[in-house]
Amino acid sequence: VIGGVGLGTGLAFLREFYVGGFTSDRQLADVLNVKAPASVPRMPDTSGRPVDLLVDQQLSLFAESFRRLRASIDQTIGRAGNAHQKATVVMVASTLPGEGKTTTSLSLARTYALSGKHTLLIDCDLRKPSIADFTKLNTAKNGLLDYLTTNDNDPRALENIMCLDPMTDLELIAAVGRSNRPTDQLLTSTRFTDLLDKVCGHYDVVVIDTPPVLPVVDARYLAQYADAIALVVKWSETRQQEVRQTLSILNEAKRSDVPVFAVLNQQAAARGKKAYQGYYGYSEAY
Repeated sequence: VIGGVGLGTGLAFLREFYVGGFTSDRQLADVLNVKAPASVPRMPDTSGRPVDLLVDQQLSLFAESFRRLRASIDQTIGRAGNAHQKATVVMVASTLPGEGKTTTSLSLARTYALSGKHTLLIDCDLRKPSIADFTKLNTAKNGLLDYLTTNDNDPRALENIMCLDPMTDLELIAAVGRSNRPTDQLLTSTRFTDLLDKVCGHYDVVVIDTPPVLPVVDARYLAQYADAIALVVKWSETRQQEVRQTLSILNEAKRSDVPVFAVLNQQAAARGKKAYQGYYGYSEAY
């Protein structure tokens, strides 16, 4: 009996802190030793596109989760004395594809824009860009890839790749097309550095959507520009070992004073949270 209890306790400990996926924001914070200010709820198929809920249903739990993430980023940077005249650069990363990184990037950027911040979202996932599709930018003919692969000295070149989010005042630089060359070369180029310098002097917040960390190296180079990093983890699916590896890579690449915020995405609704639905203005469909 004692042996069985000990074995069960040991297996439970291993599952909670070393193997399996993350099932709560508290577990995520404890295991990674980072802040986990937001758990993004999984939305039913009948609710429409999640990224549009920030505008269509601003009192939903989905929208509130990103306001919590924004508040945590702003307050942490403010307490650390990192508030400055240049823009706050927020990098959004994930361990693997399909964890909701682009949804998080666009939702967070829209949250900042709706709060009155002059905000820019840059799609730096040059290998599999999706911001243009998410925002239905049918008029976007040129994007970041075109800008980085040309030597155009026309001062209007940057203006030619700027777009406006159809639903908010958020401004966008999409990555139209897919690169046929190693993209890390483009993101470490002087042209990209100059681009960031220009936009950081003009905006309050710059959100960067990056490729997943483990499959490709691009995010390792982009981390050096960040003032804060939001690491998206898919509820109950992303393995703890892989997330630990991702965090280790980001810690090596970023500046030592840059905070990491874990975001638990697509969390299944907990029974106790139903009590908050009316408070946040949730409809019965949720």
